Amino acid sequence: MVSTLLVACSGTDENSTETTDATTDATVSREGLQTEIKNLEDSLFKVIPEVPKDLYDLAISKNLQYVDHFPEDAYSAECLGRVQGYFSQLQKYKKAVIYTDTLLSWFPEYKNKKFLMYNRATSLDLLRDTARARQAYVEYLETFPNLPDAEREEIEELIKLVPYSFEERIEMMN
Repeated sequence: MVSTLLVACSGTDENSTETTDATTDATVSREGLQTEIKNLEDSLFKVIPEVPKDLYDLAISKNLQYVDHFPEDAYSAECLGRVQGYFSQLQKYKKAVIYTDTLLSWFPEYKNKKFLMYNRATSLDLLRDTARARQAYVEYLETFPNLPDAEREEIEELIKLVPYSFEERIEMMN
């Protein structure tokens, strides 16, 4: 999927409001896809907490379709943000990290960068990729040097806990 996104990035006119879907020869409009995505978002929120997997799959697909067709559009950043969030909710943390990395690479000044960087670090921690999780927490602290003391201390504590399993962490708290 990411390779599809990277290839799509090379040939779209960012000012165009529509593009042709090569697989169907159908014209895809920016506004039409945004409406479909909004309707899917509304559907997802109506069925929380028991969201059917196929609804997530459809939402992921539509968001990625938008990114494929309009990769440089600011709304694509929102789509990638939603995709990483859906994968996190589905506990597919590897994919969440991939889409977080893609989003931050394509849109380095993304408005929710702080949240994404934290989510990336915790996803890596949940995957037990301890070296990358530790590095992600450190990058978070370096990127946001003026964090409130409580937040900085929380991240510093997470860095100390990264080497330990979740079971060991629970035992340490007791």
